[in-house]
Amino acid sequence: MPAPHLEKLSGVNIYGGDGTGSVQTVVYDLVALDCIARYRGPISVGGRILLSAREKHTAAEMGEGISLIEGSKGSCGSQKNWYTWLEKDSILRVVTVPLALKDEFAEAARVEGFEAKLVTPESNLLAELREEKSRLLTRLEQINEELSSLEHSSEEDDWSKVFRLNLGRSDSLSRALFR
Repeated sequence: MPAPHLEKLSGVNIYGGDGTGSVQTVVYDLVALDCIARYRGPISVGGRILLSAREKHTAAEMGEGISLIEGSKGSCGSQKNWYTWLEKDSILRVVTVPLALKDEFAEAARVEGFEAKLVTPESNLLAELREEKSRLLTRLEQINEELSSLEHSSEEDDWSKVFRLNLGRSDSLSRALFR
């Protein structure tokens, strides 16, 4: 992996943040392009452990925030020379990848033998906001129509009150207007 990627992805307390506040995140599905095996160690991307076994006879365990969507995983080899492995075409879901590091994470995944597919693209938020705006504009049009209708009927009610009040009056203007 190129050094700039390691510098950006390592040294993070909680993957996705530095502990000082909330971090916007995205979700990736990583597809193993071939069988991936690591000799006596974990399978990782950008410093994030995806899958780890401790020896030949232990099951390979998923890292924090990682789930196996499809495929198989395990450990194999001898007692002293064991491997952690992931089957070709297996899909791992990685949650809480920092939005600011999404491109670096995807590149690091490619270098490690994965195809990174963005599950929650940042454009999702934009699409949701546009949909909400459209819904609100439609509702505002409905409210304006209702207000207009109520104001129109209210004006008619006001005039009918004026007519009724003036019909009971005996002054000459009322008689002239309402004959």
